[in-house]
Amino acid sequence: MPGLNVVYNLKGPLDDKGPVLDRAVKACCVADDYRAEHLHDDSALVITAARYADYPLRSFENDRFRVILDGRIYGLADDAMQHQVLTVADVLFGQESSRDQTLRDWLTSTDGEFVAVVLEKSTGRLVCFNDIFCRLPLYLSYEDDVLVLTRNIRFAVDTLPDKRLDRMAVAQFCLFDFAMGRRTFFEGLERVAGASLIEVEPDGGRFDKRVVYTLNFEQKAHADKSIEANGRRIAALFRKACRDRVPEGYKAVVSLSGGMDSRVVAGALRAEGVDVVAASWVDFRGAARADAEIARRVARTLDIPWSLGQLRRAEGRDLFRTLQIKLGQVYLGTSHLVQHLDRVRQLYGPKIVYFSGNGGDRVNHDLRPHRPVRDLDELVEHILSYERRLSGRGDLPLDEIAAITGLSVEAIKSEIKRELAGYPEQSMEQKFVHFILHGQSLKRHHEGDDRNRMHVWSTTPFWSIPLFLYLMNCPDEQKRDEQLYAAYMRQIDPRLVRIRRVVNQNPRPRWIGDEAPGWSRLASAAAKTASRTWGLIKKVYKPLRWRLFGRRVPSRDFAHGPDLLRCLDEQIEQCGAIGEHLSRPALRQVLREAHRYNASSMAILLTILSMIEYVYEDRSRLRDYAQANLDSYV
Repeated sequence: MPGLNVVYNLKGPLDDKGPVLDRAVKACCVADDYRAEHLHDDSALVITAARYADYPLRSFENDRFRVILDGRIYGLADDAMQHQVLTVADVLFGQESSRDQTLRDWLTSTDGEFVAVVLEKSTGRLVCFNDIFCRLPLYLSYEDDVLVLTRNIRFAVDTLPDKRLDRMAVAQFCLFDFAMGRRTFFEGLERVAGASLIEVEPDGGRFDKRVVYTLNFEQKAHADKSIEANGRRIAALFRKACRDRVPEGYKAVVSLSGGMDSRVVAGALRAEGVDVVAASWVDFRGAARADAEIARRVARTLDIPWSLGQLRRAEGRDLFRTLQIKLGQVYLGTSHLVQHLDRVRQLYGPKIVYFSGNGGDRVNHDLRPHRPVRDLDELVEHILSYERRLSGRGDLPLDEIAAITGLSVEAIKSEIKRELAGYPEQSMEQKFVHFILHGQSLKRHHEGDDRNRMHVWSTTPFWSIPLFLYLMNCPDEQKRDEQLYAAYMRQIDPRLVRIRRVVNQNPRPRWIGDEAPGWSRLASAAAKTASRTWGLIKKVYKPLRWRLFGRRVPSRDFAHGPDLLRCLDEQIEQCGAIGEHLSRPALRQVLREAHRYNASSMAILLTILSMIEYVYEDRSRLRDYAQANLDSYV
């Protein structure tokens, strides 16, 4: 996995850790075109990097500071960017009480996906800060006066003196496909929050970290503007975000699906005159064929080149590559995408920027709960009972997750409640919005985008800082039924709104916003009325039926590949570390009744077990199944 690695011993030299660090940075070189680099090396501080030639990592300096920038800052000429970063560094190394405010103001007005490390040459003092979303995942450990700060989760784990599994993180991953807050799978190793400021002073051994800006979704500064006015402003910000993300001499490659998000990206790039092509894929089952057909139509409408790739089933070798670079931070049910990314690089070469529509399904929609939520306890229950159905999540029951991890149901709920209570919003509905954006997007989707960067630089305009902050300050009511989305899409290219969209691979495309003909709107209104009516009936009917006849669990019968089940069984029975950290009897029970659980649950379980086996026993059974069908794609 590309990116920088910082190791700083605040109490003395790192001599005895040299071989460990060398092995760790070499392990980050996961492909033949990677190289390991030593960017700074003295007795106490080592800064290294692993990267391929076109990965954006650079160094610049003045008389006082040396800056190492991992990632990209957009919309600024190179000289202006360097000047701004060095000016911020001057303030951060000063004594002014306004240091945090200066950094906050700069971060919230600067578009970028980056981690910056600044070293004061004369003293060895170091600061590190990142963009407000932590778009480039960053991991931190601090034990025995040694700070490890790295973009590479494998480097972080390899340098941990004691690898203690965080069972609460495992439980949350089983529930949500991500661990909440700053948790990773290991105690003592955290995922750094966005807008973090990390300071190290070797003289006196001082280490400090804090967050200088936290998102608050209760603020709606643009509620006084009309949909049309907000749409015009968003369209301008969106076009700029797309244009700024493509450096001179690079081609934009849009991962084009049948939905709304990727098409508006392609439309904005085309409108800005960027050299852009589109690439789509069809899975081996053909479930994405409707997506591909709509994508073809969008590309033809925009008059941009389009290619379609056919993916085979995900095999053990694909899953191992994903495990190797992300150690479980990306669940293995998405490993088929490795084939798509390989194909994109083979077709278009290394000097490309890969665009996805990630984030569009969040920032453009009203994310508030579908029913009133009065307090934190109700919010926890709502998340567990309803919102677990969001795409990619498994269906393992909470009591079975508790049995697997050895935690109580009450402890798992209490930790979720504690995280929710820490969000800055006061209303339950906006705390829920924070959970979706901070949890599912910042923890899950950003790790997926980072997996893509193993091959090429991957980005999305929906996380452009000026665009995101404007969109999230628009009232939720304007986002219902794609009203605001359609308004700014029309400003970018009105033809895109008239092409129907595919939702969750449904073979029957839907109209966008008010583009639907009259008969379709009437049918949709009737369906919504019927759904609400049936919901009211069920509130009375179900409890009465349960009281009279008992509560029956509907029968379920999911089919999973025999190689997948065999691999899981071998991991459970033969990996000693799994038995040490999790409950073998509980895992056996899940496997015996595998037909009760969906494909996402099997992928989540395989991710956790494969991570434990690889970290604690330095082997992976996935390699024994290199060409076997381990597909769990939903």
